[in-house]
Amino acid sequence: MGETYSIGKFSELTGIPIRTLHYYDEIGLLRPEKQPNGRRLYRNKDVEQLQKIVSLKFCGFSLEQIRSLLQYSSYDVSILEMLELHKLALDAKKQELEASMQAIERIIAVVHDEGELEHHTLFSFIRNMQQEGNQRDWIARHLSEKAASNLFNISMKEVNQLDQQFVGLTREVKQLAGLPPDAPEVEAMVGSYVKQLLHYVDQDMIDRLQEIDPDKFTQLERMVEVPFTDKEVEWLEQAMAHYMNKFGMRQGDEKSENNR
Repeated sequence: MGETYSIGKFSELTGIPIRTLHYYDEIGLLRPEKQPNGRRLYRNKDVEQLQKIVSLKFCGFSLEQIRSLLQYSSYDVSILEMLELHKLALDAKKQELEASMQAIERIIAVVHDEGELEHHTLFSFIRNMQQEGNQRDWIARHLSEKAASNLFNISMKEVNQLDQQFVGLTREVKQLAGLPPDAPEVEAMVGSYVKQLLHYVDQDMIDRLQEIDPDKFTQLERMVEVPFTDKEVEWLEQAMAHYMNKFGMRQGDEKSENNR
C-alpha cells in the first residue's frame, strides 16, 4: 500500500503548514484518506498532487483555477487557451505593478529634493500621475501623436525635472497668491514657468490648442489636477494673462533663437 504520513509528518515533509493542508482538504483540492477516528493519512501520490498545486500557484493561478486544471489527466488546446488568457492577465498585473513602482520612485525623488510635501500637493501629484495615460490620449487625439510623444515619451530624468517644476510652481503660487500680477516676483515666476513649458510645447502646438473647441478643452482640464483653491486659480490666470499681454512668448522665442 506504500508509505503513509500523518498530517504533522506530511506538513514537515512538504513544508506546507497544517492549517493550509486542512483548508485544501476542506475545499476538495487535496483530500487524504480518513481513518474511522478522523485521522488523516497522506500517501506519496498526495506528495505528487501537492507539487502540482504548488507549481500552479507559482504560475499565479487561483485555488479555484487549480482545482479545475487538476481534473484533467492531460492538457489540450482548451488548457492552452486558459494559460494564454492567464498570461495576459499576469502581463496586465505586471504593467500595473511597474507603474506603481515608477510612481513611488517619482514621489521619493520629489520628497528627497523638497524635504517635505504638503498634503494637498502630494495627492494632487499622485492623481496627475494616474491621469497621465488619459492626458496623453487626449493630446494625441486632438493635437498630434508627435505632440503627445514630445510631452510623454521622455527620459526618467526629464520626468523627475517636470515633477520638481510642478511642485516648485505649486509652492510659489501659494506663497505669492494675492500679490499684484505686475509684481516683479510674480512676473519672474510666470516667466520661469513659460520657459519650462516651451521646452516641450512649440508654437504650432500652442496655436492648435487655441483652435480647439472649449468643450473639448474642458475634458483635458478635468484630467489635470491642480492643488489650488478657486481664488488661487483665479489669481494665477490673471498673472498669466498679464504676463502674456506684457511679454507674449518673447522669453521663449529668445531661448529658441539661442538654440538655433
